[in-house]
Amino acid sequence: MALAALLSAHTLALIIVNGQPEAFPRTIENGWGAFDDIGAESTWYDTPSWIISVAYTAPYLSGGTQVTFICTTTDPCEVMVFQVKCPTCSRPNGGIPVTLAALGWQFTRCAPSFTVTKDGIRHPMVGFRKTLLPNERESFLLEGEAEYTAFAMQSLRWLCTDLVSAEECVERGFGGCVWVDDACEKNRCIPPPSDVPFVGPVFAECASECAVAPRPTEVEIARMQYPVTYASSLPGVPALAAMPPLREAPLNTWLYSFASRALPNPYFDRPAPTAELMEILTNPARSDLQKLKLIQASMGLFTAATAGRVVDGERALSLDDLRDIIPAAIAPQVTALHEIKSDPAFARYRLSGYVPFTLRKAQPQLMDEMDLPSYRGASGLALISRVNAALGTGRLYAVDFGNVNTSDAQDGMYLANPVALFEIPADSETRDREGLQVLCVQVYKGKVLSIATPDDNEFAWTYAKNLFNSIEANYHESVHHLGETHMMVGAIGISIRRSLPQAHPVHQLMNSFIEGTILINWIGDSTLVNRGGPVDKLFSTKLDAWNKAAADAMFARAAKNFTFPAIMQETGLGEAEFPTTYYPYREFASKLWEAQHEYARDYLEEYYTSDAAVNLDDDLTRFRDELALNGIGWVANDWTAGQGTVEFLVDFLAATMFFGSVQHATVGRPQGSIVSAANVCPLSWSAEIPEDISSIKTEADLLAAFSDLPRLFFQRDVMHVLAMPFGTFSQFDTEQFVDPPARLAARRFTTGLDDIEATMVDRNAHWVSLWDGVGHVPAEQHAHWAYTDLLPSHLTVSINI
Repeated sequence: MALAALLSAHTLALIIVNGQPEAFPRTIENGWGAFDDIGAESTWYDTPSWIISVAYTAPYLSGGTQVTFICTTTDPCEVMVFQVKCPTCSRPNGGIPVTLAALGWQFTRCAPSFTVTKDGIRHPMVGFRKTLLPNERESFLLEGEAEYTAFAMQSLRWLCTDLVSAEECVERGFGGCVWVDDACEKNRCIPPPSDVPFVGPVFAECASECAVAPRPTEVEIARMQYPVTYASSLPGVPALAAMPPLREAPLNTWLYSFASRALPNPYFDRPAPTAELMEILTNPARSDLQKLKLIQASMGLFTAATAGRVVDGERALSLDDLRDIIPAAIAPQVTALHEIKSDPAFARYRLSGYVPFTLRKAQPQLMDEMDLPSYRGASGLALISRVNAALGTGRLYAVDFGNVNTSDAQDGMYLANPVALFEIPADSETRDREGLQVLCVQVYKGKVLSIATPDDNEFAWTYAKNLFNSIEANYHESVHHLGETHMMVGAIGISIRRSLPQAHPVHQLMNSFIEGTILINWIGDSTLVNRGGPVDKLFSTKLDAWNKAAADAMFARAAKNFTFPAIMQETGLGEAEFPTTYYPYREFASKLWEAQHEYARDYLEEYYTSDAAVNLDDDLTRFRDELALNGIGWVANDWTAGQGTVEFLVDFLAATMFFGSVQHATVGRPQGSIVSAANVCPLSWSAEIPEDISSIKTEADLLAAFSDLPRLFFQRDVMHVLAMPFGTFSQFDTEQFVDPPARLAARRFTTGLDDIEATMVDRNAHWVSLWDGVGHVPAEQHAHWAYTDLLPSHLTVSINI
């Protein structure tokens, strides 16, 4: 029945679900109905003098359902909503209780029970009520799914005495009247029948079991909206137990950028459904919930991106086949594409690549483990002499992954335990230009025959470097990318949402720096690090070992001070300890850290003028406890009860900003420029790794180690998309703050970033110019020595991809 027809036929209150009042086709006899007996049913009571009621019951409502109540009577109406209290029926982060509590509905414990025929168990319900004035309407959007729900509206013109028989009193009183001593009276406490899906108003003088419960606080609601589980794909790491609330849905600008840039790109060998996705984004009738689900669904597009491009199992026949994986339109962005044989590029990756902070000063113990004196290769004596000279003058550095467990390799894949040695050039001109030079790679630490040097045949040397890159990428993506940035900042973001009111100054400060992180981590758990997902398909490492390494890394990084100066001190890569002028990561990250630290101090000192103010803030105390519960050991150890300081708060929040923006960009952006080039950085290794590296003598020997082309295409597609920046500092909203001092602090921060970018541009031009006239690096590669990943205009404010 159409809405107009309903209005003309009756004077009644209306309940509209998803704009469809005609979705209520059947009349329920006597106004009652058991949930096992109905689908979507309603009853209209139209009596001339006293009460009008309408009811709607549903065994299941999907997320995104829009419910509207319209009081069309001349009297006020009471709106009632009831839902079964069970974990699978009332989604804690988006179900009806949380939604209505947030909208100011009154919660009542006086709710009915009903019997589910299939098991005969009585299930309690939660009830909410609200009063509407004549011609007033009330709407709400159901964020999560809900099962076994009842809606009701009744006139507040309770004239029970007009009902002259027990039958009328029961049937038309609709639970609001009771037959007592041959008369129909108002039912003050309304004892619920076992099969009634809703009841009438609740009165203050009723028994305590029907008393109105206090409305949940904002933080209590947030804790229901952000339920935490420690049993996600990464063991022990805090994660959301259900779909994030709609406040985590990305802005339309983010979605538009994603759909317009990520989907119709030259990587795809068949058209993506861009038109359909754009319609969802631009149609105002589409709900935010649909937009949120769009991001999760879009991830699935990439798994089919290579369909029809190559035959499953086809392998590269030449190095040119590997380079051809990258389309011409994208090739200029992939700096590693033509660097498969470049030693300066291999060294540069340690200073401005995807993990430019894993170098450590080489120690004598490592030299003993490598057993270099026993090396008898083509450059044996020269290598040993050069290593000893660099070691003796403090210029020898190594990248060592510890003891890689080679048994963690997937079936048909292989891992090794490599170590690479580098030196800071003694010659100042070379040092300023290159910063670092590679000496050798030992594929199996301690096995002399697995040492390869630049003087070996080109295929053995290229093999060793690519294998090293492959092991490093397996380690890097798990430990430094997922664990130390996504998961750690995600745990802090969840703690902020669950413990601080939205208007709290710390919540306001950090909002931009955690925007999208909770959502993308939740999506990644089911679409990236899940069984059969991209990580499982792309990497040599078994999924369980990969995920455990990420979890361990998160807790290890969060266990101690993770400010940038502390990391430089820990790694021994500060300016005094690592004296090279070409170290773009250190130079640029240092400037950004100073800007973020100053911004945090500038902002927080407006609200906390003393350490006492920190300790007297109950919200901050709750925040500290939540952080400790979620594995942020630095807080648990250094911010004890009553011992908080402004300095610690500044350091901790600035470090969180840094890891959510600068550090994530450091490890994430090169996924597009380096890791997407499978010819240089293969994520999987498909041939058994020989202990004697000299056995690699031909291009065919080298190519045998690369996976089949479908897997390499998939690596290219996934890494390209995961490197895209959304929401950079050039778009930072300084007007988001209500308080004028907060806005001024944000403006000073962004102005400072503009100055930093200008300095970075000048430094990049200088580094590139140093290669003019240097013949051993092709001219087209000179520009690669510029480091653009941390330019503020390229740098994302938060982890949102």
